[in-house]
Parts: sequence; C-alpha cells; structure tokens
Amino acid sequence: MGSQIDDINSKAPELELLPDASSGALVLTHPTDKEKRHTWTRNHREWGGPLGLEKYLKREPYLTTIPLARDGGITHWILSTTTSAGSDPKQQQQRPVLASCETIRKRVLVARPGPASGGDGGDGAAVVEEATGYGIGSVYTYQEYRGRSYAARMLRELGETLRTRPRAEPSNSANGDGDGERGGEAVCSALWSDIGKVFYAKKGWVPP
Repeated sequence: MGSQIDDINSKAPELELLPDASSGALVLTHPTDKEKRHTWTRNHREWGGPLGLEKYLKREPYLTTIPLARDGGITHWILSTTTSAGSDPKQQQQRPVLASCETIRKRVLVARPGPASGGDGGDGAAVVEEATGYGIGSVYTYQEYRGRSYAARMLRELGETLRTRPRAEPSNSANGDGDGERGGEAVCSALWSDIGKVFYAKKGWVPP
C-alpha cells in the first residue's frame, strides 16, 4: 500500500551543510503546492486535532478558498535557500523548507488625531481611515531544523516585507499566493501564538 505522504524532502540536507540563520543565502519566498502539502503533512500531528491525515490534507487547501482567504487573501511563506524551486523535481527536492507561515490580509480602520479646531488650540475629531493589516499564523519549523533560529529569521524578513508589500509586489504572485487588489502600505500586523508571548515579543509582536 502506498504512503499518503507526498514526501518531497525525503532526503533532507545534512544539517552541517545548511547556512546559518544570519546568512545572506537565506530568502523569504513562496512555497510550491508540493511544499505546502509536505508542510501540512509534517504539522498534522501537532495541529490536526481529531482529523486524520487524509482529512487534514483536504481541509487545509479548502481553507484557502473561503471568503477571507480566497482571491489572494491568504499568502503562504517559507524560508529557504533559493528564490524559485523551478519545474525540475530534483531542484524541488534540494530546496529545504527551513520555516513556514501564513498571512491573511485584512482591511482595518485606523483612527488618527484630527486637525486642531477653533482658536483655543483644542483637538479636532479623530479622522478614521481604511488601511491594510495582516494576521500571521501557522508559524512552523520542521523538527530537524529547530533550535537554529530559522523561524526568527523568517519573521524578521516577513515583518519588513509586509510593511511595503502592497507597493513592492505584483498582485498575481505565483502558486496562487498574493494580495489580489491592494490598498496602501500595511499599518499593522497581529501574530497568533500557541507557545506563549515571550518568543514573539522578542521579534517585535508585543502583546497588548
């Protein structure tokens, strides 16, 4: 009986050959469909709950089609060593997925101080503007790559990318990942964690 696991990384790179988390050889990029499936397969044991692997692998792609996520609302990210896996299966096998996460684009309302009104220098009414914000979740590192600060590097890269992403990246990103129609630059992001507040607070996502 064949395995249900589409293991594209059956031969993981030797750890001593992987670049350090501070290396300029690491890049933040989008995963291929096979890399997404492999990551879901790996994190099923921790996040699948009562779902068996087969149902979990059906649920995750479905969640990308719901109103909040479709049309580029959700974007998948990985930290790897090349910007493109290419179409060669050997290249896909050689590219390590060192860390992964997802972002959800949301419209947010921002209240800013209004102009001073009257002659007494009092503040005017707040001005409410529509802007872009992001939710960050599903931060995951394969067990064999943990303890090497790859997730921390990915989040640093992601934070910088999200600040300017609406202007910097075209809307029709490869692999179905992208932002669709865009507003202005992102004004905020929120990160969901199931490992407590300390780790991500050190990366800039401070709890309220």
